[in-house]
Amino acid sequence: MGNATQIRFNSCLLPSLGELLPGPKNALSPFGLHFDKQPAPGEIAATGLLNAQGKPQAQYQPILSTLANPTSLVDVRFTSGDHLQQFSLYYDQPGRPPVLLMNTRDGLLMEYPADTRAIVDGLIQFSSDSLVVSFAFEATLPLGPALALAALVDFHRRGVARAFADLSPEGTISASLPEIQHWIADCPENPQWISALMPQPGPESTPAINLQNDLNSLVTQGLCQAAVKGYALTGAALALGNRMILIDNVYAVDVARVDAAGQVSFASMTTLQAGINDLLQISFLGDEIAFKSISPIGLVFQIEDFLEKGGQILPDQPVPAVDAARPPELSSAAPVWALALPGKEAPYPLADTNTIGRADTCDLPLKDGKASRQHARIERRPDGFWLIDLGSTNGLYLNGQRIATARLAANDQIRIGDTVLAVVAETWALAKDANVIDEEAPASQAAPRPLEQFRPGPAHAPSLHTCHQCGQPLAPAARFCGRCGTPQPKG
Repeated sequence: MGNATQIRFNSCLLPSLGELLPGPKNALSPFGLHFDKQPAPGEIAATGLLNAQGKPQAQYQPILSTLANPTSLVDVRFTSGDHLQQFSLYYDQPGRPPVLLMNTRDGLLMEYPADTRAIVDGLIQFSSDSLVVSFAFEATLPLGPALALAALVDFHRRGVARAFADLSPEGTISASLPEIQHWIADCPENPQWISALMPQPGPESTPAINLQNDLNSLVTQGLCQAAVKGYALTGAALALGNRMILIDNVYAVDVARVDAAGQVSFASMTTLQAGINDLLQISFLGDEIAFKSISPIGLVFQIEDFLEKGGQILPDQPVPAVDAARPPELSSAAPVWALALPGKEAPYPLADTNTIGRADTCDLPLKDGKASRQHARIERRPDGFWLIDLGSTNGLYLNGQRIATARLAANDQIRIGDTVLAVVAETWALAKDANVIDEEAPASQAAPRPLEQFRPGPAHAPSLHTCHQCGQPLAPAARFCGRCGTPQPKG
């Protein structure tokens, strides 16, 4: 954009810039982020944001004020293979353009007014501008049936892919009740699997009885049918399974809005693309999950609407509501995020900010010669926990891919040097000492969370392992490698 203000600087300057503005900052402000790296002398002045008195220049005051107390935040991500584009847009008053923060190779880019047209054009390059919807599917389901449907679709997709590899007809692909139950419990945290995006529903009685009821509900709605082996897709769900064989691109939009009391509401939408015109959109609607086929240009128009309206697109009383300004106190019913360490029986519970590295001063010190002294940080944000590289020498890897920053999900594998850490999200009871975990306490089911947030994991810290064929880090109890498809030995 020709008349836009663009400034690049080190992201570690954000807290220092926030200190230059009087008054409190709300929960969505990037000025509240914590960085272990301190700005070099004169680094803030070199940005050109300050006047001779060391105060923000008048022309930059509206930008910094928006970042200090944004009313809403829209985070947009396009993922294709190893390629990731991410844009964070901060909104102030209705009608005013947002401020863009975007990580680039040359540092953090701050742009005002944000060129949302360029974001949309980039989206079109990813998804195309086709008007075609290659298959018709739309269903809004409670969490239990939604998870059962996702498992059946994943079983079908995997069966079709294997039939292609073997050059043999696939026939009717079905799954038994125990197979579906096992898949739901141990689905690899891999973007190829739709089940990995699902939140975990709370069972009303026992998981087996609840799952049977969920499958019966899908049969009643014509989405699956009883088969010789168990259950198989039918009707529109079968068309869905046949079109979404291999996920090529993932589009995610997260929207957060803060009210006058500091309460943050949050919504999320994920769209999977398995071909030019094969797109499935998954949205979290309180206690339901919505599945809908959509055209590429329909997705573009939808995200364009998000960018134009910001947090105004959320309902007045959004569900679920998240108090990001003051995280809830941990109790026997509260989900806890933690890191499982090799050789350690008890996981390390995550606080709001957690530094990891070789230095003894880190919150989680590692005895690893390939780790930097200040290697990485995990911090809580309104939409979950985020992993950030602090400029490490040997890089930071998440599920086998090098990243600069990424949001964490349950069962993610973090590699720092030669150390692999597993992300655990579990309902534990915490003693008064936050570092003591009572694994004997009963776990109660947490309320549903938005898509792409965590699912409750295993009752104990998972054992860390990798694929014996290709070395890919695997989620606990994974039955197949997400990279090469090799079956994994039990136990």
